[in-house]
Amino acid sequence: MTVKDTFDVEGLPASAGITALLDRTTEDAAVVARVRSADAIVWGKTNTPVYASDWQTYNSLYGTTSNPWDLTRTPGGSSGGSAAAVAAGITALEIGSDIAGSMRIPASFCGVFAHKPTYGLVSQQGLVPPPGVAADLDLAVVGPMARSARDLRLLLSIVGESSIPAQALPAELKRLKVALWLDEPTFPLDPDIRATLDAFAQRLQNTGAIVDRIACPVSAERLLSTYTLLLYAIIGAALPWGERRLYALLRGPAKIARAMGANALSWAQSVLAYTARHRE
Repeated sequence: MTVKDTFDVEGLPASAGITALLDRTTEDAAVVARVRSADAIVWGKTNTPVYASDWQTYNSLYGTTSNPWDLTRTPGGSSGGSAAAVAAGITALEIGSDIAGSMRIPASFCGVFAHKPTYGLVSQQGLVPPPGVAADLDLAVVGPMARSARDLRLLLSIVGESSIPAQALPAELKRLKVALWLDEPTFPLDPDIRATLDAFAQRLQNTGAIVDRIACPVSAERLLSTYTLLLYAIIGAALPWGERRLYALLRGPAKIARAMGANALSWAQSVLAYTARHRE
């Protein structure tokens, strides 16, 4: 199997797309050690954008990763190399990481499977974070990528460091309570995905589970604004001092842009994303 080039693997570089990180002496990341203990052979690394901070996969060290189904298109990011390798049949299993869709977006673009586990279920030890950021990223998770949901379950059973005790599970589904949040204009849901979730919810109800369709108690705009603030604080920590100074000077204009509406805010966020994509 292979792993994303943001994980330390003894004997292999873990550059995160940065030349300066190539010469580090490293030990196996926790997830790498766990798969090796299950007799996996980790034979290579897969490409990622600089510090895994983009929704495409390019860095000046290894170049651009293309979508194996159409070389004119992106595989997504930041686990774009991971998804492309799985989709092309280069590897059967892959370990990626995800903060803002870094596994889920590439899996969708490349037609493979990925799972973003519950925070804390899989160790981040050995995941290369941006400089100045704690080794355990608040929003980040480590998870499996594969060509089937069954293979995801297999890999997660190996890399996960905790499991739910059998006695903590409901004895029968009649004791299970499920909150289903599907109706949110800010986050439109794909009709096929909605139909699948509706069908699953109906199956749960038929077996005696209590399924409540809910609305979020906090506005979606507020949720998105808070999440974006936290996300760009992590990405911004990797910026060189000069760029951080530039964004400090832009705080005033950014407040004006924010007051002008969502389009102006999106423009400001795009500037930051563009800068992250084109720096090393």
